Amino acid sequence: MVKAVIWPNLNITFAPKTLKLGTYLFRVTNRSVQAHQFLIGGVTSSEVGSHATRSVKVTFKKAALYLATLPDCGYLSLCVGGNPDTGPTGYLKVTK
Repeated sequence: MVKAVIWPNLNITFAPKTLKLGTYLFRVTNRSVQAHQFLIGGVTSSEVGSHATRSVKVTFKKAALYLATLPDCGYLSLCVGGNPDTGPTGYLKVTK
């Protein structure tokens, strides 16, 4: 299981920060004041409510640095608490 946290400043953190190729269950916790969708590796979760948790299964087939984001915020973030220049982001490293 991978723990992903959406913080009030809309940064996304992971534990662990590095994974091997394979399929993982992400436990996404939203600590922000708005509900959000979570996107990584081409998989988008359903809405994760404010201060709620949701699980999503993701398969990584290529070693890479994966960008996680909140697609409901868009680029040049329209969401409360985020950096309007970069949008909400977090990175996860996947190795062979």
